[in-house]
Amino acid sequence: MLGLHPKPLVQTVTSGQDLKDCLDGQGRFADREAFPYPSLIMLDLRMPAMDGFEVMAWLKSHSLHAAIPVIVLSAFDQQQNIRRAYQLGARTFLSKPVHPKASATPSGP
Repeated sequence: MLGLHPKPLVQTVTSGQDLKDCLDGQGRFADREAFPYPSLIMLDLRMPAMDGFEVMAWLKSHSLHAAIPVIVLSAFDQQQNIRRAYQLGARTFLSKPVHPKASATPSGP
């Protein structure tokens, strides 16, 4: 029996402009073997060059990229920011810091 052990490729970019270049295959991201098109974006709201809201608005306005699911991960978790992220197309909003062990603990008596 053949076991399935996928090894997802994770690319990290440090600015909104880098993300745009990555999606468009521009500059250092032109090699799609090294930088394949993403199937998911985890996005912080606070970034240099373009903030997360600007990135989501850009994604929404470019039909080629608009279907990529976006998960926002941010410490800016005021209700107005969460609402705006969802209006711009975020699939979910996670507040930083994320504590996976705490959220994985079952609750109950």
